[in-house]
Amino acid sequence: MALDLEPINRQNTVDTLLRQLLDRMLSGKLKPGDKLPGEIEMAAQLGASRNSIREAFKVLQTLGILERRQGDGTYVAESYKMPFDWVLFPLLSRLETSQDLVELRHVLESGIAELVIEKATPEDFDALEEKRTVFESMTGRAPLDADEVVQADVEFHLTLARITRNDAIEELAKLVFRLFAPSMKAHLTSPDGTAHAIHDHRAVLDALKMRSRDQAQRCVVAAFEHWRRFIGFGQGGGHRPGGG
Repeated sequence: MALDLEPINRQNTVDTLLRQLLDRMLSGKLKPGDKLPGEIEMAAQLGASRNSIREAFKVLQTLGILERRQGDGTYVAESYKMPFDWVLFPLLSRLETSQDLVELRHVLESGIAELVIEKATPEDFDALEEKRTVFESMTGRAPLDADEVVQADVEFHLTLARITRNDAIEELAKLVFRLFAPSMKAHLTSPDGTAHAIHDHRAVLDALKMRSRDQAQRCVVAAFEHWRRFIGFGQGGGHRPGGG
């Protein structure tokens, strides 16, 4: 599919590609389900390297904007809806590599755990137990309602953010988990995805209740690694591609 893209003149390939794709989606030139040109053709149109295009595609796939069909190519996700929240878009536009995504979530969740240990009351832990129980009950239903399970998972994480008593952190958490909802959904509906999530929620919550910073951080990292391995970002992976 010819997109008539403009050459990239900026360092952030993801930002530029995202803006051009959104422009064509808003104008109706590109719709959910449409196939994108291959990496070689896209790189030639944009004047960027194939590595830059591949990295941009990887970020946009994780955000649920694009989907990769094995042996067929890259498409605009069927479930993708426009427009972006104007608060969310500036955050998206700052992501240059897949590693940026990984680091953003890692730093946020680690920091939230620290503040929960410092500030949580017995009532807060009761609220977390309730959210954990709701999530587990959702995962036990057949057939599995993926959207409900993701929402219950997000609610557990947002409850942690609320316990920080910091409105800015809570709002940032809301934005970040909106970014990661597509990859969370894919993970939770994969084999053993819900089992990993149940185990990780319990381990994190137990560590927080003990107010053990070391144990809580180990549990956060372990939970984080399950998700990172699933979406295909290796340990310390990601490089910063140039725009050219």
